[in-house]
Amino acid sequence: SYDVPVAGSVSLTNGPATGGTVVTVSGAGLGTSGYSAGARVGGTACEASTWVSDSSLLCLLSAGVGGTPNVVLSSEVQTGSLTLGWSYDVPVASSIAPTNGPATGGVSVTVSGAGLGTTGYSTSARVGGTACEASTWVSDSSLLCLLSAGVGADAKTVVVSSEVQTGSLTLGWSYDVPVAGSVSLTNGPATGGTVVTVSGAGLGTSGYSAGARVGGTAC
Repeated sequence: SYDVPVAGSVSLTNGPATGGTVVTVSGAGLGTSGYSAGARVGGTACEASTWVSDSSLLCLLSAGVGGTPNVVLSSEVQTGSLTLGWSYDVPVASSIAPTNGPATGGVSVTVSGAGLGTTGYSTSARVGGTACEASTWVSDSSLLCLLSAGVGADAKTVVVSSEVQTGSLTLGWSYDVPVAGSVSLTNGPATGGTVVTVSGAGLGTSGYSAGARVGGTAC
C-alpha cells in the first residue's frame, strides 16, 4: 500500500467566518497530478481543492464558525489529519442601535460587528449577564436581539457568541433611568406612617431593588 497522506501545516491558521480564504496545506503523500486529492476543515470540505504537488494543495475555505477544527487531507481513499490546524475569527461586537431603552425590555436592537457566520449557525447575544429573549441572525455582520427586562442606567457590556466563541462591546447598553411622575398624597403628618403610592416608570420587574426616599430620608 502507498503511504497515507500527511498534513503538516497550514499557511494561514485563522480567517473570517464568511470563508473564501485560500490556504496552502503542506504535507506529504498527495501523489502526482491527476490523483483525487482534497481537504476539509472540521467536517466541511473546501469549496475547491487544487493539487499543487506531492507535498501541498490549495484549499478555498468554506464559511464556518468556531475554533481549532482539524484539517484533513485525502488522496483517493486514504486520509491524514492536522489536529487543531485552523480557527475562524472570533465574533466582534462593534455597535448597538439603539443604546438604551425601558426597564420592561421588549425592545429589538441591532448588534453590529463581524464574524457571526452564515445562516444556520448558533449565534446569540446577551446584555450584561442576561441573554436576549430572542436572537435572530441577520448576516455575518449583524443580529437582532429582543431585550429582556432589566434595570440600571450604568452601561452594560453586550456579548455576542457564535458557537463557542464570543466577542464583547464594553458599555454598549443602558436601561432608562427611573422616573417619578406623581405621589398619591402630597402631604401628611410629621409623625410619618402614611402610605403613599409613587407612580412613574423604569422601576423594573419584580425582583429588582427599587426604593424611594423623601428629602434625604428613605421610606
